[in-house]
Amino acid sequence: MADNFCVMPFIHSFVTPNIISPCCAYTKKIQLNSKTQYWSSEQLKNIQQNMLDNVRDTGCNICWEKEDRGYSSLRQHSNQIYATHIDQIKQNHRQDNPFYLDLRLGNLCNLKCRMCTSEWSSQIAGEILDNPNEEWIDTPKQKIIELDNDTWELLDQWIPYVRRVFMTGGEPTIIKRNLDYINKIIISGQSRNVELIFTTNATNINQNFIDIGKNFKSVSYNVSIDAVGELANYIRYPSNWQTINDNLKKIGTGVSLNTTIQWLNMTRLNEIFEFIENC
Repeated sequence: MADNFCVMPFIHSFVTPNIISPCCAYTKKIQLNSKTQYWSSEQLKNIQQNMLDNVRDTGCNICWEKEDRGYSSLRQHSNQIYATHIDQIKQNHRQDNPFYLDLRLGNLCNLKCRMCTSEWSSQIAGEILDNPNEEWIDTPKQKIIELDNDTWELLDQWIPYVRRVFMTGGEPTIIKRNLDYINKIIISGQSRNVELIFTTNATNINQNFIDIGKNFKSVSYNVSIDAVGELANYIRYPSNWQTINDNLKKIGTGVSLNTTIQWLNMTRLNEIFEFIENC
């Protein structure tokens, strides 16, 4: 019998202005009167029980479909990373709070990337709202979306338990409350136990983010680079490749690259490999 267990609903929370769920691939909306109730909610308990009973939860179809086609899924990858917790969970030693947080705290961004949407870019949202007579795939209600106070209250409650924090956006380096939350972790005395991970476009790596990392167990930067030179400027408009290159040198160690493969760059990926080799 296939093992359908996933560790993520027991240790992790995915948080955006619109969603709180076990992970970024979970597709069923969690219905809550208050987001502060999430970790003790019946919905989450049902998801967890499905995992323990080896039942495929219907909200996890993205992973099931990948696995059924022979591809690796987020579920499998997560079970490998957090394998040491699985036996404890199955023996009913559950976490009272999540310790791994995936935080998308708003859509504030300084770029209009060609493959992005208004949900993750305030610049795209602004362009759509400024041109209502054009045909758009999605139509946002407002330019900037942020977490509500209810969600911030929940994140504050989780600080004593957190061990890993992943932040993206929008662009995390320009979302002020990202820095506020990081400082709260430091003030709590918890930061030396926390791995901090940013996904950034590297256009705005300010010294505050570099300095603050010294208070944490580790800091990693996943830098979104889809091309080099003028093509990079075009795909992630209006970025400046020289600025990005300089900022990569400023960050130094702890850098990995994320590339969105698309028709604009699929014939020129060799240029990214050459750039990496010459760094």
